Amino acid sequence: MKAFISIILLLFFASSVQLHCHKFYLTLCNIEQQQNDIKIELKFFMTDLEICMLNESYPSLMLGTGHEEPEAAKYIAEYLKKHFKIKIDKKDKNIIFDGFKASQNCYEEPCNTDLLAVWCNLRIEGVRDINSIEVFSELIVRQYPDHKMVCKIKSDNETKQFILDEDNKTNKVRF
Repeated sequence: MKAFISIILLLFFASSVQLHCHKFYLTLCNIEQQQNDIKIELKFFMTDLEICMLNESYPSLMLGTGHEEPEAAKYIAEYLKKHFKIKIDKKDKNIIFDGFKASQNCYEEPCNTDLLAVWCNLRIEGVRDINSIEVFSELIVRQYPDHKMVCKIKSDNETKQFILDEDNKTNKVRF
């Protein structure tokens, strides 16, 4: 019975995604040095993230529905680890996934699932001085080639911004 209900909910979710597709694909990325750590926030449209993960054979996450996949955080962390990387001063860094939060629960009416967002919180530990940061992302862009990731990086009192997309998946800034 539980499997049947999951299939029905998956079909309902999939059909609602098709009905409410938005016309632009955007991810926001905020990176900020905080003492000896780097704090990273990624904001996605919920449907974009879920569709991309479904296309890579992850189970339906059903974020914000009240029927969320119990291992959703694990699957999101795996997806991010595959498609989002950071180098600091030319060295690959281990990015730690600290969790996610949906902007609204879909079981609260009314709910337009297409406009809901997911904030993912990550961090890199043990970073004191930064001379350069290189960001690589192919998040969402494999499914939606016109996707853009707007990156804002803050170190000390200096802020740098750039956009990553299908043609430019990597960018490096110096401080």
